[in-house]
Amino acid sequence: MCQEILIDEIIQERKQGPVFLERSGTISCMSLRLLGRWAYAKDDSPIFFPSGLDDLESFIWVIFRVIIAHVKTSMNPDWLRVLKTQEKRSHWISRNGIVRIILTQDRNGPQYQEKAMIPFVPVLARLFRLSEDAAGACARMEGQRAQSLVSTRQNVDLFRDFYHKYLEILLHASEALPNRW
Repeated sequence: MCQEILIDEIIQERKQGPVFLERSGTISCMSLRLLGRWAYAKDDSPIFFPSGLDDLESFIWVIFRVIIAHVKTSMNPDWLRVLKTQEKRSHWISRNGIVRIILTQDRNGPQYQEKAMIPFVPVLARLFRLSEDAAGACARMEGQRAQSLVSTRQNVDLFRDFYHKYLEILLHASEALPNRW
């Protein structure tokens, strides 16, 4: 089961009554690593925890949603439909598809991108690649944590390195993106 991803409303509700299992407001922004673990968890699965790296990927999905809300493309209706899906497994599979589309468009170049998305695809691709690296780092950390081989200092250093990389990508991209989007 997934622990520590409760929002204030759920915590308050827990004090007053039953716990809600669905989190419709945040499922579309949850990291793919965390969503996949949650979607395929069994009742007897080991407890897993979100990390600061999951929060970084969540921010990418917020950015993605803002982009598709303001930059019109033929894929927007499909992408918005995916982000509204509440069934966890379908949502996880579909969002992985979005990542693959962005990475493929970036690899194949601007001629395979819709004109309105040309400034955004390279930035999103770099961010999604970094989030995949972060998911791998989380998996290694979980393995080390299970063996008590990871220290708080190592966590902080790892998180700081990834936060710097995210910020570097975003700051570099800010100069190339349109003024309004």
